[in-house]
Amino acid sequence: MNIKMKICLRKVLERMNEYFEEQLVPFWSERCIDRKNGGYLVDFDKDGIFKNTDEKYLVTQTRVLYGLSLFCKYFKNDAKYKKYAECGYNFLAKYFWDYKNYGWIWKTDNKGTSLDRGKVVYGQSFALYALCEYYLISGNKEILAFAEKTFELLQIHCSDNLYGGYYENFTENWELEEPGYAGGDRKSLDVHMHLLEAYTKLYECTKKELHRRKLLETIELIFDRMVHKKYFCGLNQFNIKFENIPPIAIKRTWNADRKTDTAKVKDIDGIRTTSYGHNLELVWLTLKAFEILKIKPSRYTPILEELANHSIRYGLDRKYGGMFRDGPYNGKAMVLDKEWWQQSESLVGALYSYELTHDDKFLDAFINIWEFVDSKMINKKAGEWYPLLDRAGGIKLSDLGNPWKASYHTGRSMVECINKLTKILNNGTGRADAQMRGGGIQ
Repeated sequence: MNIKMKICLRKVLERMNEYFEEQLVPFWSERCIDRKNGGYLVDFDKDGIFKNTDEKYLVTQTRVLYGLSLFCKYFKNDAKYKKYAECGYNFLAKYFWDYKNYGWIWKTDNKGTSLDRGKVVYGQSFALYALCEYYLISGNKEILAFAEKTFELLQIHCSDNLYGGYYENFTENWELEEPGYAGGDRKSLDVHMHLLEAYTKLYECTKKELHRRKLLETIELIFDRMVHKKYFCGLNQFNIKFENIPPIAIKRTWNADRKTDTAKVKDIDGIRTTSYGHNLELVWLTLKAFEILKIKPSRYTPILEELANHSIRYGLDRKYGGMFRDGPYNGKAMVLDKEWWQQSESLVGALYSYELTHDDKFLDAFINIWEFVDSKMINKKAGEWYPLLDRAGGIKLSDLGNPWKASYHTGRSMVECINKLTKILNNGTGRADAQMRGGGIQ
């Protein structure tokens, strides 16, 4: 890394600190608490005004709990964020936990009345992830017990002992859903990646051998069955036998709930697509897991490098900036929209990829993506990111929060980038070269 690059990265770090602490954190902490009913509000329009919707989804209730717990840790266990996290946890435990069949239901109204009692592994994984992060700031053993019970239910009801991995979509009493749109006959990289991150956080909390083993098994499954062996990119969907099949929108997913047809993952002329954001996310989640495990990712290092190279080669928009959404396994991107979560994960993935390879092209990619996000995607007046832009940065979806979009992607991305960038700028020592107003997580 040359002096010019260091100067540029220090400016980015300063800007990220300022943005995160003065805009992004206040956006959520000042808006999200449902002071009437408990839990969190997440549906905000382009100006950050609540849209008076009457639904609460497991995925965003847990994502906000995770985000507030992360903010608490970042700001040195600030009691305010701990109180806000407690508010979300109490609502989850009271209304989302199924005390008859166990596990976490999918959706309630604002007061906590059940609207969809289905059991979705995607949602169970985020509950596990958020509970563990909350446990780290609270030390409450009840919370860790909920997390370990969630892990046990995943093994009992969802583990596929014949073909490996996990079934993903269930009814209220843990019966497998119908095939097709209900998703009973599908497995996905997306769900298994979120199990990877949840198991990482669980092992960080417990250090139990069972949790360590399941984490390593999940990593092995993903790289053995869900990554293309020739082109080194993630495959989206599979049948129960882990045979790759064309992706479809499945019930209780972002792709099915969103309102723009162009946002759906496409299988064009038989060419199955890969997600550049998922590929870079997989890189950094895997490296993060090995950091927590305190072992070297030696077996996976070559394929992690190839995954990162594939994403930058095909997914990075060198004309307008940012990361494209989807493309074929080998060739130019097909879906040129820019979505908030791909940008969030790609920022972190680019820094982890640099740390893995010491190749400056990943720092170039990081700067490219951040400049697009900072200039086009962040609503500077309100403080959050737009969910979907066109290639040049025109707004396609303007709501700053929705049943799928909360403080998880953007908040975690900023914290991970601030800490990883600080470490890189100090040659891996972790000493703060830039002043961090809140303190950060070291």
